[in-house]
Amino acid sequence: MSPSHEPNRATSGFTLIEMLVALMLVTITLSSMTALIASSVRTHRFVEAILPALSTARSVITSIQDREQVVADGLFGTIGEHRWQLEVTRFLANEMAPERNNPWVPELVTITVRTKHTAKHFSVVRLQRKGDRP
Repeated sequence: MSPSHEPNRATSGFTLIEMLVALMLVTITLSSMTALIASSVRTHRFVEAILPALSTARSVITSIQDREQVVADGLFGTIGEHRWQLEVTRFLANEMAPERNNPWVPELVTITVRTKHTAKHFSVVRLQRKGDRP
């Protein structure tokens, strides 16, 4: 006679603890993936909001070739669906401690771009000759 091939009931299948551990590992993996997807969606929304405004600001800066074109009151306009405003202010630190030998004055150029959902501000520092501006 051949030996019986009946499985031992103590070693067949999964125990309840093994099932709970497997379920916990699946839950941890899915929650990690959910957090990763949520982070990706937030990043996509941020990029979607900032890129059109940044592109408009770069277009404005590159279209202004003459430094004297930017007047003290600033410039404004529209590119596509985006309204922009450019303002120039001198640094206050330059008036507090003026250097007589330095022919350059630092100025802060601020571009505000208004999109459908929000307004973004971009700032650039540039140098202007002292005699070129009032």
